[in-house]
Amino acid sequence: MDEPLANNTEEPNITETKGRLRRRLITLACMLIAAGLVAAVTPDDSALTKPYAYISAALGGLYFVAWSVSFWPQVLLNKQRKTTVGLSPDFAVLNAFAFAAYSAYTLALYASPRIRHQYKRHHDHAPEVRFADVLFCLHALLLSSVTVGQIAYYDGFAKQKPSRPARYGLAALALYVAGTAIVGHEALQILYALSYCKMAVTFCKYLPQLLLNYRRRSTVGWPIDNILLDFTGGALSTLQLILDCANQNDWSGISGDVVKFGLGVTSMVFDVLFLVQHYVLYRPVPAGTSEALLDGVDGGEDLVV
Repeated sequence: MDEPLANNTEEPNITETKGRLRRRLITLACMLIAAGLVAAVTPDDSALTKPYAYISAALGGLYFVAWSVSFWPQVLLNKQRKTTVGLSPDFAVLNAFAFAAYSAYTLALYASPRIRHQYKRHHDHAPEVRFADVLFCLHALLLSSVTVGQIAYYDGFAKQKPSRPARYGLAALALYVAGTAIVGHEALQILYALSYCKMAVTFCKYLPQLLLNYRRRSTVGWPIDNILLDFTGGALSTLQLILDCANQNDWSGISGDVVKFGLGVTSMVFDVLFLVQHYVLYRPVPAGTSEALLDGVDGGEDLVV
């Protein structure tokens, strides 16, 4: 009589695994289709040789979709668990602030004739900001803001309160932008200040989450899907930049914007550290165990799809 019971307990797990695999395959197929659409509507870069231009457009579509989708796992996981425990509130608030600043910068460079004229006067060419860049920024701002809202809704800032360094850092950045607006001679300087804020936050926003995982000895509440997607997007973006420079035999795309290149590499370094934490140092515990329940979720592994 015991053998059928054992089979019955294993069967739902097998069914659940197959269902999860099917959902992941469907998600991957949708991402590839979306990447193809983005690549198809991307204007050809006349500076690139024709066969390679299609490869560059495909890489651009892939990293655009990977980065865009990377914001969803955290939102879906928070909704699934009905809590944001395991997510650093410092990271969430810093991330939302960074994309608010970057969205204002990108949108103004794309849509404001006054800003575009000022930029062209300084750089002898129009800003290379595309509609896809604006969509990405606004989408990222929306979902990062939703994540901050989930902290307030599910747990409250009394339980998930940003640390003093994060609050003071944000206040300092806000004062820097306000000071630039007061003493600056043109609106473009304010936008530059906002872009510098985005850069500064990107260099340090992952540290609170890395330290939180270390203190908890767990990555539960911090979905590994968003890290895998973020690393994929960063790797493809960097690969595209290097190949574009090689195709044109012009490396000014890297040497002329070392900060942007450095930010991409920095994000990938942090992604690798998160992957080591998740898969090596603090491997997920089996679902239903006391360790998993202490982490605030009925299961040790965060699987959104």
